[in-house]
Amino acid sequence: SDTNEELINCYYQLKEDPNLVIKYLKEYKNTESDYYSIRSSKPRNPSKKAARFIYLNRTSFNGIYRVNSAGIYNVPYGKRFNADIVTEEIFQTMSVFLADCKINCTSFEHTIHNIKENDLVFIDPPYTV
Repeated sequence: SDTNEELINCYYQLKEDPNLVIKYLKEYKNTESDYYSIRSSKPRNPSKKAARFIYLNRTSFNGIYRVNSAGIYNVPYGKRFNADIVTEEIFQTMSVFLADCKINCTSFEHTIHNIKENDLVFIDPPYTV
């Protein structure tokens, strides 16, 4: 679980249909003009949203994820010309590992009660200014 809707959607789409996410990722080019065009896009299709999320993460400045107070992603282009945008094998493997996972868009306070003995749990602390 996480409160980042784009991250959770990405995991869910990779779980359900990694090939469709890969298909959309292959359409993207790693250029500055394409980056800003894709960054400003607002896809409605969940798989296209996941592809956009991955693309931006892999081509942005230092792979940073940041949104402004209006919730708009605002990281500049990273000039990472050799970035491997489409890692098919990794996405296929993730799909297998995620197959039996419950994926929720919620804070850890709402899911922490589900932790059982022998579970591996990573709780990322909130970042403050």
